[in-house]
Amino acid sequence: MENLKSARSAHAELLTRRSKFQDKKQSCDSMTAEIHAKLANLEHAHILLERRYICDEANMQQVQASRAEIESERAKLAEAERLKTLAQDAVREIDQQILQAELATAAAQREFCAEQRNAAIAKIKDDTTLRKNLIAAMVANAGSGAPYSFQAAAFAGQFIHQLLPQISEAEVRAELDRFKSSNKLE
Repeated sequence: MENLKSARSAHAELLTRRSKFQDKKQSCDSMTAEIHAKLANLEHAHILLERRYICDEANMQQVQASRAEIESERAKLAEAERLKTLAQDAVREIDQQILQAELATAAAQREFCAEQRNAAIAKIKDDTTLRKNLIAAMVANAGSGAPYSFQAAAFAGQFIHQLLPQISEAEVRAELDRFKSSNKLE
């Protein structure tokens, strides 16, 4: 059960981290879009300013300041795109880790269920009343002159339908639902 709990905990932690990475990625997407829009406006304004310079309506200092602002925004855009790529890579990486955690959780769940099954089988095997009744049935069968075996497995195989109690599918499904619910299985 501890393996299952730790696998679930690790999976939940990864999902939380993925959410944070996804938020960062969206933030970088927004920042990149804003800078693209601002850069397009600055470039358009710069072209108009250059035309004004040609017509002696603006000076070279204004043109250079406009060019510097464009270069500054291009640098910001490059940085934003780099951060966006890093965020995308982080999301892809965490998705792989989440997949591994899901596989580990499924394996831990299978292990837990196998442990529960084996414990139930051990209780059945250790049931002294069942043992006495099985020996009594084997002895009675052997005493009747019918073909017999002193091996419990062979006897059980021959009379399996008579040995097992009648259990309906509905009973098993109800217990399965209860088992899954009480053990928080998916």
